[in-house]
Amino acid sequence: MHRETEKLLVATLLASGLALTLYSYFALANIPLTALGIGILVTAASIIATYPYTPYREAVQSVLHSYTANISKLLEEFSANNPAFYTPDGLVLVPLKARGMPDLKKLKAENLVHSDPSGYYLVLQSPVSTTTVERETDLEAALTEVVVYSLGLCDGVKVVSRDETLILEVSKPRSFKEGTRFKKVLGSLPLHVSVTVIAIALGKVVQVGEVRQIGKNRVIALLKVVEHATQG
Repeated sequence: MHRETEKLLVATLLASGLALTLYSYFALANIPLTALGIGILVTAASIIATYPYTPYREAVQSVLHSYTANISKLLEEFSANNPAFYTPDGLVLVPLKARGMPDLKKLKAENLVHSDPSGYYLVLQSPVSTTTVERETDLEAALTEVVVYSLGLCDGVKVVSRDETLILEVSKPRSFKEGTRFKKVLGSLPLHVSVTVIAIALGKVVQVGEVRQIGKNRVIALLKVVEHATQG
């Protein structure tokens, strides 16, 4: 695909996704259409993120701000409070009325709400495409490539593995004015994207545990590797 065609595609996706999201939410109060608009924005972000050193930095920042704002509204609409599950397929499951571990075998990405014997979950598409992260790759290398270089969400990222627990450190994370509920359920946007990359790279389901703010420039999070991927 030629560069000019790529620019036109990204611009079209950005404009249409943002318009659909805002109109569906504020004018129609239609949650499924709002989710579709967010999905289009995520697609645009995924295209942008395929460039190791993206020439669309201003565009990607705009997309991520829109993504954060609209996901925040969606979480408020569903009164979500519990930490999300990150799947190897780039999906994020937010527990609504659920206990235990979700069953991913019948999970459909196109559904807004997933239900199984453990309860109900809001299904979100992360802003990272699974095609941008290789399975069983070096975690820090993958995180640096996507989170630092491609999306510019922070200045650095480190991860240490201890059995089924991971310690993730994000240095100088950028602020995207995430709401209180967004941070409670997904963490800050840099953390949210980082955990998505880790789940894809490991091929496992990951959940965020304790999160600590160390001064103004460091965030440390404990991540729980819940189980091997059960989707198939």
